[in-house]
Amino acid sequence: MSKIPKMITLLEASELSGLSYDRLRKLCLDGKVVHIRSGRKFLINADKLAEYLNHGDTDASNAFDHETELCSCEEGSYNG
Repeated sequence: MSKIPKMITLLEASELSGLSYDRLRKLCLDGKVVHIRSGRKFLINADKLAEYLNHGDTDASNAFDHETELCSCEEGSYNG
């Protein structure tokens, strides 16, 4: 039988994590944190939030690496 995940509100997640309510809401809207919506209320999977906070956003580090590759022009060679 599957374990039922512990779901917490944005306010509870904010108090536990130290992140602001608005930041957590943005993470939900961006699909970075596993959550469900019940009407207008967001319920966050507490275990998945802990994973996200411990490991960060792997997509962001990949985007940074890609951005650095795009900006690897030599100093003084800009012709703009």
